[in-house]
Amino acid sequence: MSSNDRIAEMVRLLEWDYDQTSDFIRSVVGSISIARGWGVTAWLAVLGVGVQEESWLLALLAATAVFPFALLDAYHSWLYGQALRHGRAIEQLISRYYRAVESGDDDPELIADFEVAAAVHRFGLYSHFRRFSIPELKASRPNVVFHWFYPALILVSLVVAAVIAA
Repeated sequence: MSSNDRIAEMVRLLEWDYDQTSDFIRSVVGSISIARGWGVTAWLAVLGVGVQEESWLLALLAATAVFPFALLDAYHSWLYGQALRHGRAIEQLISRYYRAVESGDDDPELIADFEVAAAVHRFGLYSHFRRFSIPELKASRPNVVFHWFYPALILVSLVVAAVIAA
C-alpha cells in the first residue's frame, strides 16, 4: 500500500470514527433531555399532589424522587463528556491533516506528523470509555444542572414539606 493510499485510508477511518462519535453524542443528548423532562414531571406531580392533599410526606417524597433522575442524568452527562473528549481528539487529528494538505509541498513534515499521530490514535469510541464508577459523577456537565437545578428542586420540596407540616 502506498503512502498516499495509507493516508487516505486513515482519513477515511477518522471520518468514520467521527461520524460514529457524533451519532452517539446526539443520542446521549436526547437521552439527557428525556431524563430531565421526566424527572421534572415526576417531581412536579408528586409535589403537586402533596400540596393539594396537604401532605408533608408527599412533599418529602418529591425531594427523594429527584435522586434517581439526577443519577440517570449524571450518568448520561458523563457518557457525553467521554464521547466529546474522543470527538475533539479526532478533530485535532483531522486538523493536522488539513494543515498538511494546505501546506502542500512546502512542509512535508506535517504529513509525517499526521501519520504518527494517526497511528497512535485509538479508533472506536467505546475503547476510550473508562469504567464507570460513582466518583465519575463529579465530572458530569453542565455544572449548573448538578450544582443548582437539582438541589433547587430538592430545596423547594423540603420548604414545601416544612410549610405544610407547620
